[in-house]
Amino acid sequence: MNDVLYVLILEDEPDDVDLIRYTMEKSGFYHEYKVVSDKKAYERAIVENDFDLVLADNSVPMFNSMDALEMLLERKKNIPFILVTGAVSEEYAVAILQKGADDYILKESLKRLPAAINRALEKREALLEKEKAVEALRKSELRFRALIEHNADAIVIRDKDFRLTYASPSAKRLLGFAPEEDLDPEFDPSYHPDDRENMLITKAEILNNPGKPILVSFRKLNRQGKYIWVEGVMTNMLHNDSVQGIVSNFRDISKRVDAENELNEVNQELHHLSNHLQHIREEERMQISRDIHDELGQQLTGLKMDASWLSKKINSPDEKVRNKLDDMIKLIDEAVRSVRRISSDLRPSMLDDLGLVAALEWHSLETEKRFGIPVHFSAECNEPGLSVEKSTGIFRIYQEAMNNIIKHAQAGSINSSLKKQNNRLILEIRDDGVGIRNEEIRTKKTFGLLGIRERVFILGGKYNLESEPGKGTWLQIDVPEF
Repeated sequence: MNDVLYVLILEDEPDDVDLIRYTMEKSGFYHEYKVVSDKKAYERAIVENDFDLVLADNSVPMFNSMDALEMLLERKKNIPFILVTGAVSEEYAVAILQKGADDYILKESLKRLPAAINRALEKREALLEKEKAVEALRKSELRFRALIEHNADAIVIRDKDFRLTYASPSAKRLLGFAPEEDLDPEFDPSYHPDDRENMLITKAEILNNPGKPILVSFRKLNRQGKYIWVEGVMTNMLHNDSVQGIVSNFRDISKRVDAENELNEVNQELHHLSNHLQHIREEERMQISRDIHDELGQQLTGLKMDASWLSKKINSPDEKVRNKLDDMIKLIDEAVRSVRRISSDLRPSMLDDLGLVAALEWHSLETEKRFGIPVHFSAECNEPGLSVEKSTGIFRIYQEAMNNIIKHAQAGSINSSLKKQNNRLILEIRDDGVGIRNEEIRTKKTFGLLGIRERVFILGGKYNLESEPGKGTWLQIDVPEF
């Protein structure tokens, strides 16, 4: 790549800046760069300069990457934004990608950075082209509106038998039919078959409510043989001497419906991406857990055996030597326990070996042991026949809920249960902590709750959270077993 990029780097570690520059230059990126390490300098930089790319660390003093991205978006800066960080949770990664970041790169995997930059630049170029096309379309629509001046909506009048008596030029343009061609008294057959029954109900409602505007939405066949989505208002004005008819104002909303469908598809893609990221992260956790347990654990065990052998063989009269050997053995024991704890936190082997119920019981005991908060867990069902993905998802939901309670609830105790009802698993968690106000539940965007909701959605389940200040919080997760 021969073009010179003007890059803004948000980073407070000079060594990391040098490493980023080296990686980019090694891959053929020619760039000028500006490095900032705090919020004030970053804000001034994006106001005063036009950058081609922003590379942001996850967190610098009093400032983080999410805030940096929001500042960029608020100023409508169409600049690629890539998170380059040492460590980040999967929930945070999904959240910042949904917010608008182009990618995230771990500093330990900087070799991915050049490819990510190329994708981000290509994506922004495509967006610019799309914006130009949208703007051109907008101007074209404005010119069209100016030509027709007014009554852009179609206007149709029907008699008491719903025969067409008048259609505006815009109605004829919209549907391609002249009034004299629409003679069917029982709603012409151009209505979509799936909408006809509903339109007959609407017809009765219109006739029984003179003067009341009735909202309608339906599909209708135009002259070109294509169904278009129509939305409008129908009002019974038969009693009005100046009208003596049923007036319909409607417009073609096919583009809006298509856009909504496209948005739904994009949301589905985001959910698939979230699921994919979670799957990758779970595989990484499993592999790291195995490596730590199998390799590091075995090495520490061997080291302890060697230290114990030395302790028995060395009959030194020096008490300091004997004490030092004893301290070494104790330190190795602590390291072994730490390895087991870290390995279990990454991926509890109990989940794979004994199943979900045993893993939830184990995590409840570990939480109580580690934080001193009584955790009462009960399983009101046998081990469910879940797939590995569902077992892992439910366990991670439970794990995240416990973390949230420990961090925020100030709870004195936790009660949780797992039960089965009609081939559905219901996980309930209740604490007696400070609680959350209802408006905060609706508006507070904590990554813990976002992560739980996303996992529940991926599992095809239902999520319910209730809380009251001073009376604790109740969380219920309802997931299909199959």
